[in-house]
Amino acid sequence: MENNVHPDDIDLVERNISNYLKGISDKFEGVFRMKHKEGKYVWIKYSGLATYDSYGKPIKLLGTHIDISEIKEKERELEISEEKFRFIAENTTDLICQHDLDGIFTYVSNSSKEIIGYLPEELVGQNPYENIHPDDIFELKKRHLNIIADKQLNTSTFRFRKKNNSYVWLEIISKIITDLDNNLIGIQTSSRDITERINAEQEMKMALQKERELNELKSGFVTMASHQFRTPLTVIYSNIELLNYKVTSLSPDLKKDIETISDRVMNEIDRMTELMNNILIFGKYESGNLKVEIQEICLNSFFEKIIETYFNDEHDNRKVIFESNGECRKIKSDESLLIHIFNNLISNSLKYSKNRPSPIVRINYYQDHFRVEVIDFGIGIPLEENKHLFQSFFRASNTSTIKGSGLGLIIAKQFTELLNGSISLYSEEGKGTIVTLKFPYEN
Repeated sequence: MENNVHPDDIDLVERNISNYLKGISDKFEGVFRMKHKEGKYVWIKYSGLATYDSYGKPIKLLGTHIDISEIKEKERELEISEEKFRFIAENTTDLICQHDLDGIFTYVSNSSKEIIGYLPEELVGQNPYENIHPDDIFELKKRHLNIIADKQLNTSTFRFRKKNNSYVWLEIISKIITDLDNNLIGIQTSSRDITERINAEQEMKMALQKERELNELKSGFVTMASHQFRTPLTVIYSNIELLNYKVTSLSPDLKKDIETISDRVMNEIDRMTELMNNILIFGKYESGNLKVEIQEICLNSFFEKIIETYFNDEHDNRKVIFESNGECRKIKSDESLLIHIFNNLISNSLKYSKNRPSPIVRINYYQDHFRVEVIDFGIGIPLEENKHLFQSFFRASNTSTIKGSGLGLIIAKQFTELLNGSISLYSEEGKGTIVTLKFPYEN
């Protein structure tokens, strides 16, 4: 037998036999490695009893040998697993802990000192709920019970009181620990400090709330101011009309002078009214109070109607040319927003192309989208100023003698994007401008 025992185990087995036979030990048992017939070593658990003659001298030793190689292999795997766990736990910046089923700490990694100020030995055996923020205890206990009941991975956030009595926000991932028979024996947690992230989120929420309040205040002021301006403007406009009526009895020269002055005033009133209307609709968009109402629209009829309603009485007798390419299709969109978009764009095309060829509104129908081009042959935009397009209140340097608010393009862009479309502009000074809009058929 000695030839089959692992060399490292021979001394231990012989010592156990000697101690038992000499009465030093009352049991003969142990574990050793024995060479198998195939040449490999297997783990053997042995135990035995000695029989003695009438003089008390041992005659023989009877015992059993049981192959426990599989059990030893499992134990070794467990040792390796625990060694890996300890290595990872002690070399990670996260706080790794193990708890019994009541939540009591049974293991705490060294990172506890840096994260919560406690040494591991100060926490082992302690109940973590004693340091949980009062507002978070109920929810955390409920999650603890859910983990035990469902045996599922669980993530939560809570505040933990550090050793210096300040609180730190922790994000914790919890999972169950089971034995070899899959019985629940504990819970393992991995926590990290997310205080900076939580503080940043709270600051962001406060900033957004302040911005929302400021926008509401700004929107309210703009609405109030616009309505307040509109009343005196209406009074001024009506009095100018009355003045024009009254001057009919005056001399032709004086009448002409007064009409020239009144026309100038009325043009500025129109300009002020346009500005107020654009500021009102711009303020609604900025404050988030603009609602999108989707309905079915026939595009060709829509453009024919908007041209007939708003652009049928130009002073220079020009007419907006409408062209349609492809099979006409109905779309689902917000008619009111489309009116604002194209009213601004077509108005610009006429305003900046006086004494030039008539502007063109061209619609092209494609399989999955439609494209609208508003084309004029007017003064265009200087190349170096293109970068300022779609900015609030921007007006090109060559438009100083033409009335405008500087809000038409930005409103068109905002409303186009609100309807899931895109807008682009190409312009060449002295030759004209093409504004191209692309929309899906449904929003």
